Amino acid sequence: MKKLVLTFASALLVGSIALTSCDPKKSEALFDQSAVDNATADAQFNDLDNITTEAMISQESQLGVREVSGERTSNFRGCGTYTFNTSTKTMTIDFGTGTTCNDGRTRKGKIIITYTGRYMTPGSIITTTTENYYVNNVKVEGRKTVTNVTQQGGNPKHTVVVADGKLTYPDGSVFTWTTNRTREWLSGSGDLNLGNDVWSITGTASGVNRKGKSFSAEITNALIIKAECFVRSGRIPVQGSYTVIGENASKTVDFGTGDCDRTVTVTITNVGSFTINVGD
Repeated sequence: MKKLVLTFASALLVGSIALTSCDPKKSEALFDQSAVDNATADAQFNDLDNITTEAMISQESQLGVREVSGERTSNFRGCGTYTFNTSTKTMTIDFGTGTTCNDGRTRKGKIIITYTGRYMTPGSIITTTTENYYVNNVKVEGRKTVTNVTQQGGNPKHTVVVADGKLTYPDGSVFTWTTNRTREWLSGSGDLNLGNDVWSITGTASGVNRKGKSFSAEITNALIIKAECFVRSGRIPVQGSYTVIGENASKTVDFGTGDCDRTVTVTITNVGSFTINVGD
């Protein structure tokens, strides 16, 4: 299964870190603690999504075309114990008291997955929760629900909702987070060729950063990601815009109209607008 390569919060991170320049004033204006924390949280929950998808594929490959009742246990990534029960449609991945996985991250605790059907089946709902789950000593809590809302004859589409998201760091600082977005596969979903894939992301996010400051974010024009642009523009949107409203100001990042370039326009209240090439 081909995976979406960029999420809402990853785009927000682009607007706060990747767009820095050699101008110290611009760099200071672009940096945003909320966007950094937001992207970190999204990366953690996107990792949960990847683990969930891998577990679902493993389950489906073991069952084949038949729904076999009962419980099965096997090794997961060489670092966890994976148990699935087709009778209750529940999967549990247990990393025990701490183990390093093949991606170099140390995990402990449990990931619990419930599902009503396969990821690409319209109407399916896949819910992922955690139990004393840590990644590199950061505790990850919350509920992620992915719902397949594809209409008959339409593009594959999923809503992604994270409720009560929370990251607790070793120093005791906490970031709380919720997000509600829609991911649509505009083209390329029916083959194994990544190069022709195009995705659209819409939605909102909000939270309280590690400094205790609230923020909200909204995609004002759908973010468009084209796989064909990865080499020239990197894995960032090539079209669309979003706005982040933080403690003292709002920031709008505009990715343009679809060209495979690294040019974005940033507008910050009380600062002004300027164009930056990502990576400069």
